[in-house]
Amino acid sequence: MAGPARSPQVRLTVVLDTRLPLEALLITALRRNPAARRQEWLRQVLLQGFRSECLGLRQAMAAAPARVSVPLHIAPVSRPDPAAPRAAAEDIHVPLTAGTPSGKPLAGLRTVIG
Repeated sequence: MAGPARSPQVRLTVVLDTRLPLEALLITALRRNPAARRQEWLRQVLLQGFRSECLGLRQAMAAAPARVSVPLHIAPVSRPDPAAPRAAAEDIHVPLTAGTPSGKPLAGLRTVIG
């Protein structure tokens, strides 16, 4: 018996805190993009960060001796205090869906990275 067909697209919801400098920088960079390009820009930022994390883990595994069985530690991401009041919360809804990149998909990262 076959189950319901699943869409190849997955919606992600990410809550960013403007009190954290890196997250505030990301929100500012997002606002600079035209609304029509925000989804693709966020998708590329996410993929670039994930690719970078994978490469870092691969390099750490290659540098570690094979006989060491200590698991690798990934630094935790700071999370905002849920009890803290959220002043002037702003929702920017950009659905992150998989799609075919057009042109130069990572060209926008130059303005974020510097």
